[in-house]
Amino acid sequence: MNTRTALAERLKNILLVVLVLSTILLLYFLWNDNASAGFRIPGAGAGNAETIPVEDVLYPERVIVNFGAENYTVTSETASLWYGAEGSDEPAFMRAMQTFLASDNIAVGAISKEDFLDVMRARSIRADFSFAIPAAEFCSAFELPRPAAINSIDVFTGVAYSEASPESLLLCDGFGDRYYRLAVDGDAGFKDIIAFVETAENASYYPLRTFSGVENDTMLPLEASGTLTALPYARNIDPSDEDDAERLRDMTRTFFGKSFDFTRKITEGNGTIVYMYGYGEKVLVINRDGSFEYSAAEAGRGGTADFFGALTTALSFVASHGEPEGRATAQKRIYLKDARSSVSDGQRTYGFSFGLKLDGHTVHYADSEPLTVEVTGRAVRYYKRDMIDAPAREQSGETPAGAAFAPFDLLTEHFARIYGALLEKGLAAPLENVSDDERVFERVAEMVTGLSSGLLRPAETLSRDGFTVQSAFADERNLLPVWVLSVGGVDFYFDFYTGAPAGYYGE
Repeated sequence: MNTRTALAERLKNILLVVLVLSTILLLYFLWNDNASAGFRIPGAGAGNAETIPVEDVLYPERVIVNFGAENYTVTSETASLWYGAEGSDEPAFMRAMQTFLASDNIAVGAISKEDFLDVMRARSIRADFSFAIPAAEFCSAFELPRPAAINSIDVFTGVAYSEASPESLLLCDGFGDRYYRLAVDGDAGFKDIIAFVETAENASYYPLRTFSGVENDTMLPLEASGTLTALPYARNIDPSDEDDAERLRDMTRTFFGKSFDFTRKITEGNGTIVYMYGYGEKVLVINRDGSFEYSAAEAGRGGTADFFGALTTALSFVASHGEPEGRATAQKRIYLKDARSSVSDGQRTYGFSFGLKLDGHTVHYADSEPLTVEVTGRAVRYYKRDMIDAPAREQSGETPAGAAFAPFDLLTEHFARIYGALLEKGLAAPLENVSDDERVFERVAEMVTGLSSGLLRPAETLSRDGFTVQSAFADERNLLPVWVLSVGGVDFYFDFYTGAPAGYYGE
């Protein structure tokens, strides 16, 4: 009897251990917060949740071509010039760089800014990025030959070639004001790109110095090369719309995966919805305006990543947590607008901002960005999305409002307002005599860094020093056709047809 009792007790103990282990394993699978195993929603126009290739978003902000004798053109449609049109053998930067970097005995040396600008006044071509790219990592990421000489260059923001120095490829770091010359024995192989651009119909651009008398090589067109019309838009997801409830729930599931059923939901008084997993390990905030922000407290585990490793992580996250299928038919494309990095507690964090193009037109947000992703190590720590939908251009019913406002006249008519705004922000040095219009104009002209056109998504209310969204637009949800004049780190917006101020943002 004692033996049977002892055996029964042992069996009960074994069963208890098995039950405890089973419970632990079951809880592990139920509480597993790996969202990669969860529900997936296709990214914008992707049709699947595969990661977005780096080459789909990383290309120059602009390409400036000098055909000689101060005859310039500028294009913002740069992807095909950078990578080459798919299925064609057209000249392109990456194809030329592949050949150039495979050359023997590449010599690298620093040159002065003055020497760089001097050779670029000859027949030349220059591709400019709006962010810095690590040079050696760039070669590795795109499987380009990586000569030892490239290791002496930290980062670059521009790639250039001039027929004044035909054996050279020029790299520049616009933020660090550093310029480099890579030379080979023979032609560098980029002149075919200039000739290819020259065969197309191109808008004429001129350096600002030819208009203003100040030494500023920023390119301005004499007139607009196309037309723009106001375009109605809607939130991609509207939390207040009952018809969006299912789309909203499906999108939310992508962040929490199987742990979604164990996620707390809090609805605040102003309509903001907060989802929280655990004790704040993961938080998703859905704002009333349809934007949402995600943060993960445990990001950073899993080692470190370089620039392109972090960018790949960010793009994979964007695709896996992308927007539900939109209702609109406008062609939508994201592009890498800004990249930055910082180090804290021994860990490097990369921050990426992505811009938006609709039917090829850049959309400028007044007070946010379409997509922002921060990556620490190999994990996303922060993600903000503020995407919109818009109908195709032919469905919008809008027609051009007449001739575009002359670009240079923006500066001559509004330089005083621009100077006042920069002065208030501490971005312009005070002048002894602010009533001296000629000196104020020169000061502003010296600080101009760019001029482009696009569509503006205005803030809800704007009123700054005479830069006010016109009342006709106040109650409408339209993307507005604008000129964008960049001065001293601030973007100033003007109506594309009337030249009326429409706000300024930045710094």
